[in-house]
Formats: sequence, C-alpha cells, structure tokens
Amino acid sequence: MNDVFEEAENAVETKPTWNTWGQCNLTAFECVWPKGSMPIAFDANVHRKQDRKLRIEIVVIPLDEMQARFNTEFKTVADSHDWAAVTLPSIKALGVKIASLDNAWVKITRKPNGKFYAKKDKTTGQPTGEKAEMTDFLFLKVFQSQDECLSDYLGESAGDPVDASSADAFPVDAPAPVAPSQPVAPPASLVTQFAQALVNGAVAKLGKDPAAVTENVRIQIEAAPFFGGKKLAELPEVMAMIMTAVA
Repeated sequence: MNDVFEEAENAVETKPTWNTWGQCNLTAFECVWPKGSMPIAFDANVHRKQDRKLRIEIVVIPLDEMQARFNTEFKTVADSHDWAAVTLPSIKALGVKIASLDNAWVKITRKPNGKFYAKKDKTTGQPTGEKAEMTDFLFLKVFQSQDECLSDYLGESAGDPVDASSADAFPVDAPAPVAPSQPVAPPASLVTQFAQALVNGAVAKLGKDPAAVTENVRIQIEAAPFFGGKKLAELPEVMAMIMTAVA
C-alpha cells in the first residue's frame, strides 16, 4: 500500500502542457520591426539592410473533434531564442523541412518554461500587476493526412489507437471528419502595412507615375504568398495609398 504521507512529503510540482492536433499554417517573410510598432514589410529601397528581420508566423487550427475555442498561434523572428534554440530543434528532430509544415497536419505543444511576463489589461493595455508563465512552442509529430492526425488524437484521448477512417473512430452522434480548414488570413492591419511598404518602394523606384506605381504594386501583391492571392491592388484603400504617395 502506498504511503500517502511519504508521497505528499516528496511531491514535485507537475506543470501542465497544452497539446493541439490540427492543420498548421506557416508563413515566413522579410520585415523590419520599428520599436513600439508592428512589423512591416522589408523593402531594400526604403529600409537599412541591418534592420531586416525574418518574421515567422505559425497558426495551428485545431481538429474540430478537439472542440477548441481558439487557434494556437506562435509569432517570432528567426534569430530569436524562442525559434532558433527551442522551436527549430523540435522540427529538425522530426526530420522535416520548414516549408513542408505549411498546411501539414501536426501535433504541437505549449510547455511552460519557467519564464514570466507582466500581464496587461486587454482593453486598456495597462499592467494588471499579475504575472503569467511563458511557454515554449514545440512540434511533436507531423502526419501524412487529417485522418492520421485524428487517429492519433483519438488514440491519446481514449487510451487506444483507432483507425480514423472507420466508424469506430467516432461516437454514434458525432460528425465525420470535415475537409481541411482554410488557411488563416493575416490580420487586416498587417496586410495594410505591407501594402503601404510596397507603395513606398514603388514610388522610390519609379517616381510619381500613377500608372507605373499601380502596376508595380499589383504585380508584387499578386506574387506574394503572404496576401493569399487577394486582389488588394484594386481595393480603394490601396488606391488611396498610391494617389497620396504620387501626389
């Protein structure tokens, strides 16, 4: 019989980890990051080379079966400790290339790392006086398909692996697996900042020729994976940027 008092006397804190199974969307792009501002697109015609950073943004969209309320996100720069010393080694340990993770089905974890940050009120941005523990973002598995990802999740949840393609993988009244989720679009504010940087670069290169600047911006936007194929050059906001820049 276990000695509960001895167990209590030798107890060690168990810190929770937060696992997510789902589809990974990974974006990497050149940027500059002004102090106190959001990162903006790097433009060699506008910015100093030494200010260039490689921005990495990861969003993992959980399987519907997890019934998670939020996506799991991780945003950093390539030369940071969080990426180079923590997340990147976990990817290399799986024997995969970074580019192959975009749209892949994965299992990731957020693991407390003993570091803390001061919490701020989400509305006012003012410090609340509380501290929260930071977490490391680690890749644990990469799957060949959504079904394989789901099978792993159900197997860990239930204790026994199951075949996600069989009826036994789901409760009687649960929905069948759905088609892969659509990639998450970048925040509108970040897209606008990128568009502005492209406009500024086109003007610096081509001068104040509205037609030439518009065409240059259109080509760059449609060629950039970051914009997800959006026809942003035709939006009134972008046209207004161009007209202001060439005025």
